[in-house]
Amino acid sequence: MLKIFDDGIFMRQLVHGDTNVAKQEADANGWSAIESDNINEEVLVDGELHEVSRPWTYDENTEVTITGFELVDGAYQYTYTERDITAENEAKEAERLAEKAVNERATRNQLLAETDFYALSDVTMSDAMKTYRQALRDLPAHKDWPNVDFPTKPEE
Repeated sequence: MLKIFDDGIFMRQLVHGDTNVAKQEADANGWSAIESDNINEEVLVDGELHEVSRPWTYDENTEVTITGFELVDGAYQYTYTERDITAENEAKEAERLAEKAVNERATRNQLLAETDFYALSDVTMSDAMKTYRQALRDLPAHKDWPNVDFPTKPEE
């Protein structure tokens, strides 16, 4: 496989495809393209490849930016900075939930509309249908809204 490095730091690898194009792109950008059979991440130091480790642990609320690498106790490891992205993730989740709420409300409204004819004065609505329609109307007030299961429509 072909590995691409920028200032010795691993950027990406090409397992399939035209390595000549990737090498030309690397040359054009001042990067290094080196063939390696090692599936682990490596750094390029003085023209030689060395395995490198990530000294941080994954946390979805932390953005890690690799700043370089260093030799620690005979092994290379990345140097890095961290940035707390908790607020950004919470904002994305709130936006996702708001969008889901709009979609779930539309679904609920459609299910109610499909049974509106039962509410006509010349139609007798069963207790099961009354319960179903009330359950649909109550959904937006549910504590887990919009992450709720819709009630099952009773037999007519």
